[in-house]
Amino acid sequence: MEILREIGEWLMQADPVLIYLFIAGYAILEVVFPPFPGDVLVVFGGYLAGRRGLPAFWMIIAGIVGCMVALFGAYMLGRFGRDLIAKSRFLHKYIPPKSLQQAEGWFVRYGKWILIISRFLPAIRSPLVVVAGMAKTEPVSSMILLLISVSVNVTIMVMGGKLLGENWSLVVDWLSYFGWALLALLAILLLIWLIGVARRRKAGAGSDDEG
Repeated sequence: MEILREIGEWLMQADPVLIYLFIAGYAILEVVFPPFPGDVLVVFGGYLAGRRGLPAFWMIIAGIVGCMVALFGAYMLGRFGRDLIAKSRFLHKYIPPKSLQQAEGWFVRYGKWILIISRFLPAIRSPLVVVAGMAKTEPVSSMILLLISVSVNVTIMVMGGKLLGENWSLVVDWLSYFGWALLALLAILLLIWLIGVARRRKAGAGSDDEG
C-alpha cells in the first residue's frame, strides 16, 4: 500500500485536470486488471474533492467514464473473443475460468438484468460483463444497465469519500459488505423461487393424478 500512499500525496498537490484523468485511468485498470485497487482511488477522489474544494461532479464523471470505457471493452471481448478467452493464459490471470463459470450461473438465472447491480457484486462484476458479451445481449440496453450500475456505484464512492473525510477508506469496506449481502439476498430469492416452482409442479402433478 506504500505506492497508494505516494500516489495520494501526489494527488493532494496535482492539477485538478490531472486528478480527473488519473481517476478515470484507475477506474479503467480496476475493470481490466482485477483486483487492481481502482475503487480505493475513486473514493479517495471524493476525499480530495472535500479536502481541496474540487467539484465532486467531475470526480464522479471521471470515474463513470473510465469505468464505462473498460466495461465496453470487456463486453466486446466477450462478444468477439470467446476463443481467445478460452485459450489465453494471460487472460486467465485476470478473468479466471472459475469466475466466468460463477458469472455464467448468475447470468443464466437473472439474464442481462443482473448487470444493473453488477458493480456491487464482488469477484464477478467484470466477468459478468464478459459473459454478457458472450451471450450476445443487445449492446445498447446492456450498456444502459451498466451505466446505471456504474453511476450509482461511483456516486456513492465519491460522495462517501467526501462526506467521511479522513475516514474515507470505510466506504470501500462498506461497499464490500453490501456486495456480499446482495449476493446472499439474490441466492435466498432464487431459493424461494425454486421452492415455489417445485411446489407448483407438485400441485399440478397431484391435480393430474386426480383427473
